[in-house]
Amino acid sequence: MTPESPVRPTPAPSRYFVSIFGIALFCAVAVLYLFFQGPYIVLMKFMLRLPAPHPFTDWEWLPAAVTCWQEGVDVYINNSCYQPAQGLGFNYSPLWLRLGFLRYLDGWHVVTGIVISLAWLASLMALPVRNRFGRDMVLRALCSSAIFLAIERGNVDLLIFLMMIAALWLRGMSPPLRLFGYAIIIFAGLLKFYPFVALLVVLRERVRVVLAVAAASAACLLALVLAYHQELGWMARNLPVPSYFTLQFGAADLPMGLGASVGVIARDWLQQPPQLARALGGTVGGVLMPVLTLGALVGAVLLGRRLRMAGALGVLTRRELDFLVVGAALICGCFFAGQSVIYRGMFLLLVLPAIGALRQELPGPAARRVFAVSAVAMVLVLWAPAIESVLFLLRLVALSPYQGEAFASVPASPARYLLWLGGEIAWWWIVMLLLAVLGGFVFASPAWGWVRLRVRGRVFTP
Repeated sequence: MTPESPVRPTPAPSRYFVSIFGIALFCAVAVLYLFFQGPYIVLMKFMLRLPAPHPFTDWEWLPAAVTCWQEGVDVYINNSCYQPAQGLGFNYSPLWLRLGFLRYLDGWHVVTGIVISLAWLASLMALPVRNRFGRDMVLRALCSSAIFLAIERGNVDLLIFLMMIAALWLRGMSPPLRLFGYAIIIFAGLLKFYPFVALLVVLRERVRVVLAVAAASAACLLALVLAYHQELGWMARNLPVPSYFTLQFGAADLPMGLGASVGVIARDWLQQPPQLARALGGTVGGVLMPVLTLGALVGAVLLGRRLRMAGALGVLTRRELDFLVVGAALICGCFFAGQSVIYRGMFLLLVLPAIGALRQELPGPAARRVFAVSAVAMVLVLWAPAIESVLFLLRLVALSPYQGEAFASVPASPARYLLWLGGEIAWWWIVMLLLAVLGGFVFASPAWGWVRLRVRGRVFTP
């Protein structure tokens, strides 16, 4: 893999169009909210199934929590400064509570939410869109339920996305600025933990830089744990336990969802006691989880070899590869770390431009089809709630609530169950491909070459 491919991306207007389109769509939805409440509510129910009472509720909740904390309230028990969610304990990193300036944003969530949303949409200009296919896939993903949900809630993952864009932009600059970009990723990791996996991109640096960044990130994380270990425990207890069937993605969804299905069959069809049926479902899910994980890893290795991934990535420019690696690492990290709300799928926007480039530039038709199908799958999983609404309008499914115990919320409609199953299989395919991408990147990196030389020297040197 060469440091810089001779292939050049499409001129920038294609990338500008993505941001301009997104901002125009945001303004159109804002007009609906301000002047046409009825159509706005219909649109949000269609796209999200469960719209909030008003926009930017997630962003409204965070400054309220900081305000409470600054006033001496234990927000890990009850964020009493936020009336719509009384009793909801704080479940973010303790570092947020030390950002005291956020209390001054309390009551300004609409203004700041609009600013964050517009900044997020403007940041899409940085996406290295090379061709029409990649641009069209990005546009389709931008209009999806996942992105609607992220902006409608004003979720802080929008800020994490902006930090990733800033770090990637700095990757193309001088070494001190690149180091500052890695510092941004580390800070994002201290705020939300999962962004630490984006540091995988540092493997393109010299070994000394890789070791320095690894040491710095480990030191910062260790300092956070030592300073706030008690609060981290309180935070962990407040993490929600969502259903395996609704508005989520994660490695546990498919195996545990299938296990819950077995439990429901045992309870309702075989007339087994609920406790025994629940235990059977949990056992099935617990067995399937490592089997699927191992299968995904093996499949990623085989797919990487079949596509000659390390060489295939050489057709990408430096920026395309950086965006692809960071996006792939974030999606895979979130997938295996636990269940993530579907809006975190926004990081697929970092992946799609490079997927579009690979679909165009690779010589083999089979390889091009793999990336074309994968791009379509990435878009469809982000549209899942809206697709379910379409099936409801066609009278193929009955919508069930998104709240409730996983065991009891197995979709009763065959069409809805097949939709869930297809979506989960699509997520596992996407992650398997992205793991193959990450493997190809790692094995072609200077750091891996350095490790191989050291290992060979120890084994074969007399």
